[in-house]
Amino acid sequence: MENNLFILHKHSFKYIAYAFVAFLVLSMLDLELLAIAAFVFMLFSAYIFRNPEKSFSSHEENALLSPVDGKLLSIQEIEDDTYGYKIEVESGYRDVSILRVPFNATVQKIELFKGTRVSKKSKLFEALNEYAVIELADEQENKIKLIHRLERSFAPLYIDIIEGAKVHKASRYGVMLNGVTTIYLPKAFKLNVNVGNQLSGSETLLGYFL
Repeated sequence: MENNLFILHKHSFKYIAYAFVAFLVLSMLDLELLAIAAFVFMLFSAYIFRNPEKSFSSHEENALLSPVDGKLLSIQEIEDDTYGYKIEVESGYRDVSILRVPFNATVQKIELFKGTRVSKKSKLFEALNEYAVIELADEQENKIKLIHRLERSFAPLYIDIIEGAKVHKASRYGVMLNGVTTIYLPKAFKLNVNVGNQLSGSETLLGYFL
């Protein structure tokens, strides 16, 4: 895993800078309440874009790690030509927002769809919200699909990898501040997690390819 030189993700810098400038201007204008609000937003931005180093155990090559921090909401068996399981993970502002590669793989597909950022409780959540679809496969033809869908968020979904790139387990590939990640797993897969588990990106073992 690559070493990280910054305690904050690069996508945080503009939000922190805007908030800092607003704080200075509002302070000079003696608008104290607004200045305090700008300062609080600056601290909030630093917190939600925190970029910690994480360690992961040397699992076997066929191990799959969690790509996100969050709570495991559901596990479903599905009827599909490629995939046999579908799991959903909800990530909030208290979770680390950095997305991490779950296994050594090649990026086969990336699609990013712009949209709204309504609440997950809305009936329009899946139809209208911004989301990204990423498909990864390794040399043994193990394949997964990730869908990151934003919920209420002041920042867009950031994806920092490109189609065709070779990516390494636990490396960073994007940011999602608040949303739901759907992970499609192959039929030949042994799950190692249960509904309600709190997952940690690049540290929680989801299971093994069989």
